[in-house]
Amino acid sequence: MGAVERRHRQIIEMGLALLAYANLPKQYWEDAFLTTVYIINRLPTKILNHCSLFEKAYHQKPNYNFMRVFGCACWPNLHPYNKHKFDFRSKTCIFIGYSLSHQG
Repeated sequence: MGAVERRHRQIIEMGLALLAYANLPKQYWEDAFLTTVYIINRLPTKILNHCSLFEKAYHQKPNYNFMRVFGCACWPNLHPYNKHKFDFRSKTCIFIGYSLSHQG
């Protein structure tokens, strides 16, 4: 088995583990696999002398401070989207991945 096949298998197995751990249905497979790739790209690897792929590509260390558990409860700030001042400012949601365009 080649390196590409092993990496593909790692993504599949880790994504399915995220779905199982979060008790989410299989319809969220894409979010689980994207989160898996996001995490793998930020993990240090022995092949790159304990640097991550992110670090090699962007020449800066990845920020781990905002990482969250896949499937955990989160409360987004909805205040900017409210039409009335008595609307709820947040509601319980489930974290299913990271945005590629912005943090948060």
